[in-house]
Amino acid sequence: MNPKYTKYIAEKSNIKIQDVDKIEELDNLIIKGDNLLVLQQLVKQYANKVKLIYIDPPYNTGNSSFLYKDKMPRSEWLNQIQERLKLAKTLLTDDGFIFVQCDDNEQAYLKVMMDELFHYKETIVVKTSTPSGVNAINVKRGEQLFKLKEYILCYGKNEKCRFNPMFIKSKYNHNYCYELIKDEHGYKIHNLKKTLNKEELEQYCLTNPDNIYSIETNNQKASNKLKEKLEKSKYSNQLSKYVKDGRTLLLYNGGVLTSLKERIVQQNGKNYFGVLIGDLWDDEIFQSNIHEGGVSFKNGKKPEKLLERII
Repeated sequence: MNPKYTKYIAEKSNIKIQDVDKIEELDNLIIKGDNLLVLQQLVKQYANKVKLIYIDPPYNTGNSSFLYKDKMPRSEWLNQIQERLKLAKTLLTDDGFIFVQCDDNEQAYLKVMMDELFHYKETIVVKTSTPSGVNAINVKRGEQLFKLKEYILCYGKNEKCRFNPMFIKSKYNHNYCYELIKDEHGYKIHNLKKTLNKEELEQYCLTNPDNIYSIETNNQKASNKLKEKLEKSKYSNQLSKYVKDGRTLLLYNGGVLTSLKERIVQQNGKNYFGVLIGDLWDDEIFQSNIHEGGVSFKNGKKPEKLLERII
């Protein structure tokens, strides 16, 4: 949330829960109040219009240090969550998503309940801390292991929901070493490993990713026609093409050329190699939120990078 918008809303807008007719006038809106009452009001104007909901409910840890109630019988906790989730589902578009973050205390029970309300997609495990600090005392006593992760339960309103593929920064894959070069005779492939060492290869390819490829040879699920084309390409020094579902595949040396350009991740104006994200988010995104927002909330604050990724 951009602080300048938050300040504008606080000073100029004075939005109250019941004033839902004014909400469309603003972006980046914060409504402060009981979330059940807020949801009941939002449904009046935004039913079937919301593409994404992320919620971070009380974990029911038994901790009494929070400003909200975080210690109640499981049945009471589940009833309160269910009431809110039913309203949240009413807000979602047909292809809308809801992400719910939780920990071990209620994850199993919450998932069973959500399975009855939504279309299950994924259980994401996200690394939230490192094996150090005060928790080491309990580990040494044999009372528990380090608590390093939380869960994000991901559901769609129905089966129409689809993820957007996303790449995250990773170590460079040196199989991306084939440069596609065009000359007067057409296209040819140059294996950069023959002329560059590993460090030079990585630097060159990340700086010039447009014509760099790897050769993907694991094509067990390929159609028979494509397999025939791949087999022929083993015995030719020329590129061949295969059109599948309106998409042109480049074939060479028994494999399909995979573009490096599609896997580039940019951070601070610099190119890095990227890999498709999976259901284990262990790339230290929780190590960046200590000072975010100017708020000290060590055990509850969620990092902007996490929300950016979900969005």
